[in-house]
Amino acid sequence: MTIANGHYPDKEHIFVYNNAKTHLKRANGALSARHMPKFASKPDSNWGVDVNVRDDNGKPVYSPNGKPSKTKVHMEGATFADGTKQSLYFEPGHPQAGFFKGMAIILSKHGFIESLLEMTCKARGFTVIFIPKFHCELNFIEQCWGFAKHIYQQYPASSKEADLECNILAALESVPLDTMRRFIDAYKKGLNGKQAGWALKKYHEHCVLPECILRELYTEDI
Repeated sequence: MTIANGHYPDKEHIFVYNNAKTHLKRANGALSARHMPKFASKPDSNWGVDVNVRDDNGKPVYSPNGKPSKTKVHMEGATFADGTKQSLYFEPGHPQAGFFKGMAIILSKHGFIESLLEMTCKARGFTVIFIPKFHCELNFIEQCWGFAKHIYQQYPASSKEADLECNILAALESVPLDTMRRFIDAYKKGLNGKQAGWALKKYHEHCVLPECILRELYTEDI
């Protein structure tokens, strides 16, 4: 985001991501019905979200058996449609204060819970769009990956991690901005893989494809 604002400070930035788990990661205590018990917690076992324990530097703390140490935290509260907050745990003064209420008491229709990625981008004024799940491989992201992979395969083979990392970064940097724009335009016009390949070769000096591209493809029987 800092780079985008630095190069294009007067533009509106929209980031497009696929549905990889890393992109959909939510805050550790974010509202989620997964594994949420139906009934209220008992005094000897209060329900919460298991998260990794981290030291003052943000690094994971490991237990003697070598596994990451875990601790339970309260799940964040819910929000009704009118903006009213609802705690998932019994409030102070209740006989079970601090204990989880259970789905039978709290489950209701709530608003969409944003991912950490969306929250971070929104805080800086950036728009985030997610490509639908099980989307075709011809979308803009996959085409850029394909271009970068093609370049990467042309580098000399190496078993050194430093060389591999350098080659990957160089391959990613090699995707021209004009090519990205043509990928987006071809996808927007509904071209399939064969059609997109033909069009990108013919119009390699253009930022976008002409409006007559579908008629040309029909004439060429592609």
